Amino acid sequence: MQTCSTSDSALKPASSDQPRIDATMKSSSVEAYSKLFNTAYNIVVHGKPFIDFSYIVNIQKENGVQLLKGKQNNKLCAVMTQFIAESIQDKVSEIVRLSACAYSILNDGSQPKKTGGDLELIYIRVLGSKGLPCYYCVGLEELAAHGGGDTESIKTAIDDTFLQKIKLDGSTYRDKCISITADGASVNTGKYNGIFTQFTKDRPWLLSIHCVANRAELAAKRCLYEKCRTQGSG
Repeated sequence: MQTCSTSDSALKPASSDQPRIDATMKSSSVEAYSKLFNTAYNIVVHGKPFIDFSYIVNIQKENGVQLLKGKQNNKLCAVMTQFIAESIQDKVSEIVRLSACAYSILNDGSQPKKTGGDLELIYIRVLGSKGLPCYYCVGLEELAAHGGGDTESIKTAIDDTFLQKIKLDGSTYRDKCISITADGASVNTGKYNGIFTQFTKDRPWLLSIHCVANRAELAAKRCLYEKCRTQGSG
């Protein structure tokens, strides 16, 4: 009767030096998603619409770039953009909380022609590691969601950006803010109820700055107006 013998080597587990299938698949997926995130980031940075995402991804695939199947839809681009924004907000929060000894707020409002809704753009300025000022965009708020386009709505939009999105605690938000800059609209510079006045109520040290570029623009506009009026009367 013939017996079958099994060698010892056949009973040994596979060497740990061999790449595991799940680890390899995970590494490939991470690399593919990184490329998709990079694509979404560049679309947003260059002001392109989300609809461009699908055909740019398809072009990359045609050029031999290894990407995940079924991940070229425009909704995914919007989702990735949201994750990128949250990541940047976390980094800005860390800079303000741990690195910066002080920061400044810059805000500006506009009314887009397409939507007709008031928007408030919010920037933050801090000193970088080399002593040079660094600017970060921290919010673009729809004022309708905060009550309208009045002073109180703008103040609420700025507060929500720093307290909820940037996630600063109340004392850091209040105590580290040393200045605020905006254009000369009455909603910002109004003596009794402007944004500058609202912020100095609990920050008596705050430096309120009327945007230099806006002041130059208003001066040029005034000069042209006076010149045209003089020529017209002459």
